[in-house]
Amino acid sequence: MELTYRAVQERLRAVGVVMSKRGDVVRINFFGGLEDTASYFTSLREALDMGLQMGNRANSGLSPTKWVQSNTSEVKRYRPRQRP
Repeated sequence: MELTYRAVQERLRAVGVVMSKRGDVVRINFFGGLEDTASYFTSLREALDMGLQMGNRANSGLSPTKWVQSNTSEVKRYRPRQRP
């Protein structure tokens, strides 16, 4: 698969993960997920890999929040600057 934003977005959508982009930062989350389950990346490869893991959590039986809590060592958090 070619690693373009659109290709990664479609692949993640197929496993139940949404992706958006603001500037150079890519945000992924479960469909309908709250902010505490979102993850932020600057690399499409990292976003794809983590998004596929998030999509596979459906087979593990964990809720989105519990999945993120159990995988916090792998999740990168990016907090955008607050606008004045």
